[in-house]
Parts: sequence; structure tokens; C-alpha cells
Amino acid sequence: MNILLWFIILTVLLAFVYHHWVYPVVLKKLAKGKLVQLSQQHLPKNLPKISILVPVYNEAQHLLNKVTNLAALDYPRDKLSIHFGLDGCTDNSAKRIKDAMTLAEQNGLNCQLHEFKANKGKIQVMNKLISKLKHQADILVMTDASALISIDALKVSVINLQNQNIAVVSGKYLLAEEGNQNEQAYWTMQNDIRINESKLGSSIGVPGAFFAIRNELASELSSNVINDDFVMPMMAVIKGYRAIIDDRIQIVEMQPDSTDCELKRRMRLGAGNLQQLFICKALINFSTTGLCFFSSKFLRGALPLGLFSCGISLMYLAVAGSVVALALTLVILAAIVSGFCAEKLNKRIPLCTMAYYAFSQYVASFVGQIFYFLGRYDKSWSGSVNKLKSNVTSNREYSR
Repeated sequence: MNILLWFIILTVLLAFVYHHWVYPVVLKKLAKGKLVQLSQQHLPKNLPKISILVPVYNEAQHLLNKVTNLAALDYPRDKLSIHFGLDGCTDNSAKRIKDAMTLAEQNGLNCQLHEFKANKGKIQVMNKLISKLKHQADILVMTDASALISIDALKVSVINLQNQNIAVVSGKYLLAEEGNQNEQAYWTMQNDIRINESKLGSSIGVPGAFFAIRNELASELSSNVINDDFVMPMMAVIKGYRAIIDDRIQIVEMQPDSTDCELKRRMRLGAGNLQQLFICKALINFSTTGLCFFSSKFLRGALPLGLFSCGISLMYLAVAGSVVALALTLVILAAIVSGFCAEKLNKRIPLCTMAYYAFSQYVASFVGQIFYFLGRYDKSWSGSVNKLKSNVTSNREYSR
């Protein structure tokens, strides 16, 4: 019995170390010197038509900046259309977007409003827009109302998509505010990992705040899919295409998360990380992309349960008299408690802060996975907002 428990502990701890430290280092070394191969370095003479899809739920404060940003994009107006899907908004999003669209249209931008009176949830709104628009454009762009993108993002995407092996293009995800240093560090690491994965083959996931996808590969999703911005690009990867991150594209998130909001969002993402293991199981193979999927997303989805099992095993062994298990348990608890105290005092103790942040994130993910098995996330996001108010974290989660 004790041997089995120690095997579980060591396996989980090795997986944790590999996922967080070994994989990023090995990936960086393997990708060093490699470049994302483009079919051409210049734009084609006949530029493709692009439709930009923006789902909106109670995001009035961002809409003027969003429309202004889209109006500044460096792309021919006759090849570009913008489509806002208002999902039963209860604030003044409709009025704000209509006012902003009037200004944009005066500058030649083709904006269209698709207003849904009843809240349906992001996926159902996106499905309706995709169904309606995928045959009207060569490339569909999904972007959040709360995110701003670099003005050359569309042209850079088109250059990449000339390579017939590439189906999805996104960019580097940045936070406008530096309030949460842990989340800043997380996205810095994620950007590096995804860029390096792109150099080796395909990025495992792209920022949902902006990505461009070939129209024929923009698939409608089941309404119970949680991480839609992960699943749609990965469906294209499963078909043999590549999803890449081009760091010339900058995506700036304007909607910060409070710590409370972040934890609730992590619960939902934790449930989504588990769900996508089943949806994207075809990516578990012996290819380079398969190895990247296992190292990043598979372990991300499996570690919450693994770490819970590890913690229970450690405490059992400690109570049973194992000095090593007791010492290890006390060290981990001391690091987590120290990190918690440092957080409350607005201080940073590097290893302890990291331990507390990882602990809080994995606890949130584990709880989210329990809720997933209980059926709490069976409905599309925001469709049951009034019934499950604890799901409401921020407008940013609706978009992600």
C-alpha cells in the first residue's frame, strides 16, 4: 500500500515539474534557431475577404475603443466587414455600439449589428454568425470586445495563411494593466511556449482574444463546449493543419481580472481543460504536435486530480508515521501559507508566492472539474447567469 502511494506521489510530482519547468526549457532548446515558415514574405496581389466576428455581452465600456481599433486596421475596406453579435445585453451596449458604428461607417468601415434579444451564450451567438458568414469571406477573425489588436494584424495573418498548411493565426497576448503579477508571469510563459510550439509545428491553443481561421475550417461547436477558443482551432489541427502564433501580432487585453474573478475563471477553465481532453483525444499521438499536446494540455487537465491524489497520499503516509512524508507535507504547507500571507501584505516571496499561486489555481481547477462531472457547465456560458451567479467573473470570461 505504501509503495503504491509513494509511486503516485513521485509520478505526480515528476509530472508537475516536467509540465511547469522541464517542458518549457526543452521546448525552447528544440525551437531555437527555427522560424515559422511562410509561403511568401509579401502580401498576395488579390487580398482575401475577411469577416471579423465580435461577441458582446454587457461590454459597453469597451465598445468605442474596440470599434476605433478595428477602424484603424490596415486592410482594404472593400475586403473587410465587422460583425457584432449582441447576446441579450442588459446594459447600454446596443446604444454604445450603434453610436460607434456610425462613426466607423463614416470612415468607410462596413459594420453590421446582429442583436439577439434573449441571452443565448457565446457559443450559440458565434455559431449563428459563423453559419451566416463563413461563405461570405475567405478568412474569419474571432476577437473579444475587450481586446485591442495591432493595426497590421490582418495583413500579418494573411501572409501566414498563404502557407496552405497553416489554418489558424494568432499573436502575443498582453495585459494592459500590471496589477496581477502572477497572471503577467503566466501569460509571459504561455506566449513563449506557444511561439516555440509554433516553430516546431503547431501551437497547442491560441489566445481567444484574437485569431484568424480559414473559413472552411471555422466549425460550429456544441453548445456545451467550455473552451471554445481552444477547441475550434484544435479541430483544424486534428485535420492536419497548423495553428501558429506570430509575435508581430500584438493582442492587448483591456479588461483586468481581480483575484476573485481570476479564481472563478480558473474553475471554468479547469473544467474546460478536462473536457477538451475528450474532445481532442485524437491529438494524443507520437507526432511532435502530439508530444506538445501531452506536455501542455493533457497534463494541464490531468494535474488537478493528480495533485489532489498526491496530497491525500502524503497526508495518509504522514499520519501513518512516515517522517519523510510529514516533512514534505510541512514544507509544502509552510510555502503555501507564507505565500498567502505575502499576498495579503502585498509582498512577494518568490518561491512561496509561486507555491500559493499554483495551489490556488489548481484548487480552483479541481473544483471546476468536480462541477463539470456534476453537469454544472453543460450549458453555454452566460446562458444560466441568473441561476448561477457564482459563474459570473467578468465580461472577459464571456469572451474567453
